[in-house]
Amino acid sequence: MAIPLLAHCEIAGSDITADALLTQRALAAHLVARQAHYHFTVKGNNQPTLERDIARHFVRRDVAPAFAEPAMLAHMMRMLATRSRIVFDYLRMTANSLGSAGAAPQ
Repeated sequence: MAIPLLAHCEIAGSDITADALLTQRALAAHLVARQAHYHFTVKGNNQPTLERDIARHFVRRDVAPAFAEPAMLAHMMRMLATRSRIVFDYLRMTANSLGSAGAAPQ
């Protein structure tokens, strides 16, 4: 678990993120006790009750949902995808050039 890894880190006031694997009560309690903030990923197929509870918390019963993907977020996702593709292409070309030029002897 992540708790032993965080034991020697100064995390008070820090934002800690975790994927669905680490979305656990014990870790959340540990982070709160150490005055850190946490952002956990919740997958409905893994934790349907928790997902419903979170959705219920954000529902305003007197108005329709007023959320949409901001244009800036969509732009950032496109840039990230482009940059990832550029890095992948660079790594592929580098690997190909090492292979064709003869890699270092093993």
